[in-house]
Amino acid sequence: MREMAPQRLVQRIEAAALDTVTGPPPRPVRIAFVTPWGVRCGIAEYSRALLSGFTADDIAGLTLITDDRCVSRSWNAPWPSPKAAPTAAPIPIHAAWRLGLPRPELPLAEAIAVADPDIVVIQHQPMLIDWPSLARLIRAPELRGRPICITLHNTQHLLEPVKPVETVLHALRACARLLVHTLADVERLADAGVSDNVTMLPHGAPVALTKGPRPAAARPLSRESDPVLGCYGFFLPHKGIAELISAVALLRKLWPRLRLRLINAEYDCAESRATIAACREAAAWAGLDGAIDWHTEFLPVDDSRALLAGCDLVVMPYQATTESVSGALHIALSTGVPVAATPIPIFDEAEGAVARFAGTSPLQIAKGIEQLLSDPTRRAALQTSAASWLADRTWPAIAERFQGLITGLARHAP
Repeated sequence: MREMAPQRLVQRIEAAALDTVTGPPPRPVRIAFVTPWGVRCGIAEYSRALLSGFTADDIAGLTLITDDRCVSRSWNAPWPSPKAAPTAAPIPIHAAWRLGLPRPELPLAEAIAVADPDIVVIQHQPMLIDWPSLARLIRAPELRGRPICITLHNTQHLLEPVKPVETVLHALRACARLLVHTLADVERLADAGVSDNVTMLPHGAPVALTKGPRPAAARPLSRESDPVLGCYGFFLPHKGIAELISAVALLRKLWPRLRLRLINAEYDCAESRATIAACREAAAWAGLDGAIDWHTEFLPVDDSRALLAGCDLVVMPYQATTESVSGALHIALSTGVPVAATPIPIFDEAEGAVARFAGTSPLQIAKGIEQLLSDPTRRAALQTSAASWLADRTWPAIAERFQGLITGLARHAP
């Protein structure tokens, strides 16, 4: 074979380099993102925070596939990311399924096919899409050949003997990636035979407050002081708000000026409304009418954090739940106020950053609060450890990891 003259070789290399520089940029990765959206829901809030890591180019390839509670077909509110241009085009939204109706995987698969994505991302919670429906969606012909990345927000519920577990596990093994929040989730799936495609992505937390009141250093408190307890999260039975109100009734005998600030939004269901009514009645019966501030409207996160920042202690009195993590806990910790919680697994991930009560009863909660109110040194130590724990879990850091992960899966899919 005749060798190419050096001059011609240089010209070829220069031409190839010029083509690389001046050629069309790669198109954005097309992402079908299945999640509730635009509703008062923890998964919707989580999804919005994750997408804050997207640039304007990433947004251009995004389609949100949601349930019919989302009233708008496109979302063009200010994008929660400094990376994206404020003038980015509205994101198309497909309201593709209805909560409570059977076989949600059918309209979901159809909407995904219309979006024709390079990757399918699913934010899964079994109350939104049950496990058998998720398994059928993973195996749907419309998704064949597309990498699938699923965030499993509840792995404990997966192993309850009320579903064809092996069928679901087989489908999960076929996904490109399964994201979970804690090491306990990783171990739980490994015990069930799902491990090769599992990655831990911690739940995120807002960055420190930049406006409004700043949390004060833990102050010494006496029986004549006016300590304020905070509580945050949706107003649902398992949140333990009724138990906290009973605990406050006990504490007021020792701390007569103690107040409770409930920043607990009504969830859009009859169960939440009934729980609020029952708690109001219990508070009135206990003589706490003037000692509780009720914030049951759904507030922006920063408004809630500003209210929590004025507390001496935030209490998370949850009762039994199968959720893996608590987004409300992360928001509470981000205020800089010391946090105390019941000893249930959902709070294990923050061990050391959160004080733990001896149990979940009103008496055990009251005793734990009493000990913390009487110990400013312990409360100050909690503030320090919480700040360290949150350092690697701020939403910008988690969102950037998520964006890089799914982009890599899409671009390198076989």
